Amino acid sequence: MLKGKTVAIQGCGHVGYYWPIFYIRKGAAGRDRYRRRQDEGGGGRLPGDAVGADEIYGIDANIFAPCALGGIINDQTIPQLKVDIVAGGANNQLAEERHGDMLEARGITYAPDYVINAAGW
Repeated sequence: MLKGKTVAIQGCGHVGYYWPIFYIRKGAAGRDRYRRRQDEGGGGRLPGDAVGADEIYGIDANIFAPCALGGIINDQTIPQLKVDIVAGGANNQLAEERHGDMLEARGITYAPDYVINAAGW
């Protein structure tokens, strides 16, 4: 299902910290890098590469997983997105309801936080 897919995760608090491990277990790209970091004594470091706070919106990935602040899907960030899906754990990701329509117009699937958080993890 996620084999070879790339994920841009924003935030690494309680939810975002564990998402890379979940995605890798489901087959997303990064498994080799994660194993290599563990072998090199990476310990608890997360797989992947860190980017600046404003750079995350322009990352070319399959999935953007906002797991930090609400309201980050807005007039400024939507044009920057290079993803197929927005699905993350942050509450209230859309700054305004109309931003869901803007994502749809760009062909980006949006999974609201309350749907993907239904398991309560």
